[in-house]
Amino acid sequence: MFGGTGVIGDTVWVDTDGDGVPDDDEPRIAGAEVTLVWAGLDGVFGTADDYLFPVAVTGGDGLYRFDGLPPGAYRASIRLSSVDPELAPVTVTSVDVTLAPGDVYLAGDFGFSTGTDSLPYTGLDSARLSMIALLLTVTGLTMLLIGRLAERRLQARGPWSLWIGEQLPSVRSARAWWHQGGPRD
Repeated sequence: MFGGTGVIGDTVWVDTDGDGVPDDDEPRIAGAEVTLVWAGLDGVFGTADDYLFPVAVTGGDGLYRFDGLPPGAYRASIRLSSVDPELAPVTVTSVDVTLAPGDVYLAGDFGFSTGTDSLPYTGLDSARLSMIALLLTVTGLTMLLIGRLAERRLQARGPWSLWIGEQLPSVRSARAWWHQGGPRD
Protein backbone atom coordinates (compact mmCIF):
# COMPACT_ATOMS: atom_id res chain seq x y z
CA MET A 1 0.00 0.00 0.00
CA PHE A 2 1.13 3.54 -0.72
CA GLY A 3 1.79 5.93 2.16
CA GLY A 4 1.50 9.66 2.37
CA THR A 5 0.99 12.64 4.63
CA GLY A 6 -2.57 13.63 3.67
CA VAL A 7 -5.47 13.81 6.14
CA ILE A 8 -9.27 13.64 5.71
CA GLY A 9 -11.76 13.97 8.53
CA ASP A 10 -14.08 16.02 10.64
CA THR A 11 -17.40 15.88 12.45
CA VAL A 12 -20.62 13.87 12.64
CA TRP A 13 -23.21 15.84 14.60
CA VAL A 14 -26.86 16.71 15.25
CA ASP A 15 -27.57 19.97 13.42
CA THR A 16 -30.12 21.45 15.84
CA ASP A 17 -30.25 24.88 14.18
CA GLY A 18 -30.36 23.53 10.61
CA ASP A 19 -27.54 25.70 9.27
CA GLY A 20 -25.36 22.83 7.96
CA VAL A 21 -22.42 23.89 10.15
CA PRO A 22 -21.36 22.07 13.34
CA ASP A 23 -21.61 24.65 16.16
CA ASP A 24 -19.93 24.23 19.56
CA ASP A 25 -23.26 23.80 21.36
CA GLU A 26 -24.62 21.09 19.03
CA PRO A 27 -24.40 17.45 20.13
CA ARG A 28 -21.89 15.14 18.48
CA ILE A 29 -22.72 11.61 17.36
CA ALA A 30 -20.54 8.86 18.84
CA GLY A 31 -20.19 5.47 17.19
CA ALA A 32 -20.88 6.67 13.63
CA GLU A 33 -18.94 4.76 10.98
CA VAL A 34 -17.24 6.59 8.12
CA THR A 35 -15.76 4.78 5.13
CA LEU A 36 -12.99 6.10 2.89
CA VAL A 37 -12.22 4.90 -0.64
CA TRP A 38 -9.09 5.96 -2.51
CA ALA A 39 -9.58 5.92 -6.29
CA GLY A 40 -6.09 4.47 -6.71
CA LEU A 41 -3.36 5.46 -9.13
CA ASP A 42 -5.78 5.86 -12.07
CA GLY A 43 -7.89 8.40 -10.10
CA VAL A 44 -11.15 6.77 -11.20
CA PHE A 45 -13.67 5.35 -8.73
CA GLY A 46 -15.04 1.88 -9.42
CA THR A 47 -11.92 0.39 -11.00
CA ALA A 48 -9.72 -2.49 -9.85
CA ASP A 49 -7.12 -0.30 -8.14
CA ASP A 50 -9.56 1.34 -5.69
CA TYR A 51 -8.63 0.88 -2.05
CA LEU A 52 -11.08 0.79 0.88
CA PHE A 53 -9.48 1.99 4.11
CA PRO A 54 -10.47 0.50 7.47
CA VAL A 55 -13.66 2.12 8.80
CA ALA A 56 -13.23 5.09 11.14
CA VAL A 57 -15.62 5.22 14.11
CA THR A 58 -16.41 8.54 15.77
CA GLY A 59 -15.72 8.99 19.46
CA GLY A 60 -17.78 10.97 21.96
CA ASP A 61 -16.57 14.16 20.28
CA GLY A 62 -18.12 13.06 16.94
CA LEU A 63 -14.76 13.33 15.17
CA TYR A 64 -13.29 10.93 12.61
CA ARG A 65 -9.93 11.10 10.89
CA PHE A 66 -7.95 9.24 8.25
CA ASP A 67 -4.17 9.90 8.37
CA GLY A 68 -1.18 8.97 6.21
CA LEU A 69 -3.02 9.32 2.89
CA PRO A 70 -1.22 9.43 -0.46
CA PRO A 71 -2.19 12.11 -3.01
CA GLY A 72 -5.25 11.37 -5.12
CA ALA A 73 -9.04 11.22 -5.25
CA TYR A 74 -11.01 10.08 -2.19
CA ARG A 75 -14.63 9.50 -1.26
CA ALA A 76 -15.62 9.67 2.42
CA SER A 77 -19.11 8.34 3.23
CA ILE A 78 -21.15 8.01 6.38
CA ARG A 79 -22.70 4.59 6.98
CA LEU A 80 -26.31 5.56 7.65
CA SER A 81 -26.92 2.21 9.36
CA SER A 82 -24.43 3.22 12.08
CA VAL A 83 -26.46 6.32 13.07
CA ASP A 84 -29.63 6.33 15.18
CA PRO A 85 -32.52 5.57 12.77
CA GLU A 86 -34.52 8.44 14.28
CA LEU A 87 -31.94 10.86 12.90
CA ALA A 88 -32.14 11.94 9.27
CA PRO A 89 -29.29 13.39 7.17
CA VAL A 90 -29.44 17.14 6.53
CA THR A 91 -26.12 17.36 4.69
CA VAL A 92 -24.52 15.23 2.00
CA THR A 93 -23.78 11.66 3.01
CA SER A 94 -20.57 11.38 1.00
CA VAL A 95 -17.81 13.82 0.11
CA ASP A 96 -15.35 13.61 -2.79
CA VAL A 97 -11.94 15.14 -2.09
CA THR A 98 -8.74 15.36 -4.12
CA LEU A 99 -5.59 15.60 -2.01
CA ALA A 100 -2.22 16.91 -3.12
CA PRO A 101 0.83 15.73 -1.15
CA GLY A 102 0.48 16.81 2.49
CA ASP A 103 -3.05 18.25 2.14
CA VAL A 104 -5.23 18.27 5.24
CA TYR A 105 -9.00 18.28 4.56
CA LEU A 106 -11.02 18.73 7.75
CA ALA A 107 -14.36 19.76 6.26
CA GLY A 108 -15.95 16.34 5.72
CA ASP A 109 -18.88 17.06 8.02
CA PHE A 110 -22.00 14.87 8.16
CA GLY A 111 -25.01 16.51 9.82
CA PHE A 112 -28.21 14.91 11.05
CA SER A 113 -31.52 16.21 12.38
CA THR A 114 -34.06 14.89 14.86
CA GLY A 115 -36.91 16.58 12.97
CA THR A 116 -39.21 15.02 10.43
CA ASP A 117 -37.74 16.97 7.51
CA SER A 118 -34.77 14.95 6.33
CA LEU A 119 -33.51 17.49 3.79
CA PRO A 120 -33.94 21.26 3.45
CA TYR A 121 -37.10 22.49 1.71
CA THR A 122 -36.39 23.33 -1.94
CA GLY A 123 -39.69 25.06 -2.77
CA LEU A 124 -41.05 22.16 -4.81
CA ASP A 125 -43.61 19.78 -3.44
CA SER A 126 -45.56 16.93 -4.94
CA ALA A 127 -48.95 18.70 -4.72
CA ARG A 128 -47.76 21.62 -6.85
CA LEU A 129 -45.94 19.38 -9.31
CA SER A 130 -49.05 17.19 -9.64
CA MET A 131 -51.24 20.23 -10.34
CA ILE A 132 -48.82 21.49 -13.01
CA ALA A 133 -48.74 18.05 -14.64
CA LEU A 134 -52.55 17.88 -14.64
CA LEU A 135 -52.88 21.34 -16.22
CA LEU A 136 -50.33 20.50 -18.92
CA THR A 137 -52.12 17.22 -19.66
CA VAL A 138 -55.53 18.90 -19.94
CA THR A 139 -54.07 21.63 -22.17
CA GLY A 140 -52.41 19.05 -24.41
CA LEU A 141 -55.57 16.95 -24.72
CA THR A 142 -57.63 20.08 -25.50
CA MET A 143 -55.22 21.08 -28.28
CA LEU A 144 -55.33 17.54 -29.68
CA LEU A 145 -59.14 17.54 -29.69
CA ILE A 146 -59.31 20.95 -31.42
CA GLY A 147 -56.86 19.71 -34.05
CA ARG A 148 -58.91 16.57 -34.72
CA LEU A 149 -62.15 18.55 -35.05
CA ALA A 150 -60.53 21.02 -37.46
CA GLU A 151 -59.16 18.14 -39.54
CA ARG A 152 -62.60 16.48 -39.81
CA ARG A 153 -64.23 19.78 -40.78
CA LEU A 154 -61.73 20.33 -43.58
CA GLN A 155 -62.18 16.76 -44.84
CA ALA A 156 -65.98 17.22 -44.93
CA ARG A 157 -65.65 20.22 -47.27
CA GLY A 158 -63.86 18.25 -49.95
CA PRO A 159 -60.37 18.05 -51.35
CA TRP A 160 -60.44 21.45 -53.13
CA SER A 161 -61.74 23.55 -50.26
CA LEU A 162 -58.29 24.93 -49.46
CA TRP A 163 -57.00 25.29 -53.02
CA ILE A 164 -55.44 28.73 -53.44
CA GLY A 165 -53.22 28.02 -56.41
CA GLU A 166 -55.15 30.34 -58.78
CA GLN A 167 -56.47 33.85 -58.53
CA LEU A 168 -60.25 33.82 -59.24
CA PRO A 169 -61.69 37.23 -60.27
CA SER A 170 -65.25 36.72 -59.04
CA VAL A 171 -67.64 34.46 -57.19
CA ARG A 172 -69.15 33.27 -60.54
CA SER A 173 -65.79 32.21 -61.90
CA ALA A 174 -65.03 30.47 -58.62
CA ARG A 175 -68.34 28.59 -58.85
CA ALA A 176 -67.61 27.61 -62.46
CA TRP A 177 -64.12 26.58 -61.53
CA TRP A 178 -65.48 24.40 -58.73
CA HIS A 179 -68.07 22.70 -60.95
CA GLN A 180 -65.39 21.92 -63.50
CA GLY A 181 -63.52 19.87 -60.91
CA GLY A 182 -60.95 22.33 -59.61
CA PRO A 183 -57.39 22.70 -60.87
CA ARG A 184 -56.11 20.60 -63.71
CA ASP A 185 -52.60 19.44 -64.29
